[in-house]
Amino acid sequence: MFGPVAPSIDWLFIVRIFLGVLIAYHGLVIFNGAKMSGLIESFGKWGIPYSFWSAYISKAAEFFGGVFLVLGLFTRLVSLSLVFNMSVACYVVYKFNIFGGGELAFLYLLLFAVFVAVGGGRVSLDNMLHGN
Repeated sequence: MFGPVAPSIDWLFIVRIFLGVLIAYHGLVIFNGAKMSGLIESFGKWGIPYSFWSAYISKAAEFFGGVFLVLGLFTRLVSLSLVFNMSVACYVVYKFNIFGGGELAFLYLLLFAVFVAVGGGRVSLDNMLHGN
């Protein structure tokens, strides 16, 4: 049914764009002082050291990482930082309970791991600038 059309679609590009937009949306909290205060407090309760800086670094990685993913720029490096971010979320917040609340963080982790492995794809600034 989709034989001639499906191979011409760059699915990696489509997934990268949606993933970038979604994670950037999660990172928008960095621009909301009240929500960041609550997040900093939660980081402290979870036992994450330097909760103030950790919360801001985490949300900055999400927001700016999402922007870079949409552009396809520094895709592997950005994805690696987001794999770390989601690993901490899965371990500390959800205790790797991926079927009881932690499934979104785990799904993000897996998708970012894919982009660490394969890069931004052929429709990316990485490919245009460096051919990778």
